[in-house]
Amino acid sequence: MAVCRKFIAYDAETINAELLSLSKADFLDLTLAMEYFQNASEAKYTVKNYDDGLMMIKGNRQGRCLWFFKGETVDGIEILIVVLVYKKETQRVPAKALETARSRMAKYRDKK
Repeated sequence: MAVCRKFIAYDAETINAELLSLSKADFLDLTLAMEYFQNASEAKYTVKNYDDGLMMIKGNRQGRCLWFFKGETVDGIEILIVVLVYKKETQRVPAKALETARSRMAKYRDKK
């Protein structure tokens, strides 16, 4: 049986604003990659692990999404919490992006 996943924003207003700050092409590419990953489709996306549970997904363009596994499955669906969306500008993940993502991840976990 295929794994089903669902991305949920740690804060919908913040994550929606970050998504909308991407170019149209980057937005479409990233959200399509996320959709494929949610549905366990074999598609062109890359997932990386940045340790301490922080993960990244990207499609073929510059948009990046940092997220973590919530640690629970609801009705057979793994819940993934999106903590940051940004546009890649260098080969390395900006330290500020990782700092922001880890801070949001900690805040989310603390309130649960």
